[in-house]
Amino acid sequence: MKCKTLLILLLISTLSFSQKSGFDFCDQKEIHEHKKSVNSHFSDRSKSNETEALVFFKSNLQQKGTTPKVLPVVVHVIHDGGAENLSSNIIETAIKNLNDAFANVGY
Repeated sequence: MKCKTLLILLLISTLSFSQKSGFDFCDQKEIHEHKKSVNSHFSDRSKSNETEALVFFKSNLQQKGTTPKVLPVVVHVIHDGGAENLSSNIIETAIKNLNDAFANVGY
């Protein structure tokens, strides 16, 4: 009986202190906007960075037909000698699927 009561009290206390719904985990946008409003140098530099990034991305989108980049990949499969040990074929297929997904072709 004491165990049951303790369990109910624990459940009630856990539910009563749970986070509210719709909780934002990151206030980065608000912090960034506040910092821009109080520091003109930060605001100017932020606008400059955004403009530079936009120019960079637009110019790279136009160069879509360039040669693909080759990134060396190492895959570590942690296993105990059983069915969880993946074959090279499965790993190569997964990497091909990732490449296709990032290239936005046929995935």
